[in-house]
Amino acid sequence: MKPRFCVSSVGVSDAVDSAWRNYLMLYEKPRQTDKLALKGYVHRLVVTGARNQHQLIGEAFLNLKRREERGRQARTEAGFRRA
Repeated sequence: MKPRFCVSSVGVSDAVDSAWRNYLMLYEKPRQTDKLALKGYVHRLVVTGARNQHQLIGEAFLNLKRREERGRQARTEAGFRRA
């Protein structure tokens, strides 16, 4: 498969939306603030030179997963502090 290259904000929103849909199929629904942060993250990837659409989708998906894990750790630590 030929890689698709992203050079516009449309490509960024496509990558964000694709990663978001894939994430929703596999995991629980993230917060809307996560989607906004994800869009900023993908924009930064494009600014730093990332142009392959498939890699952007993969990076966006992994970013959502990392955010979920950090949130879960923060909730766990908060629970230990209360006890």
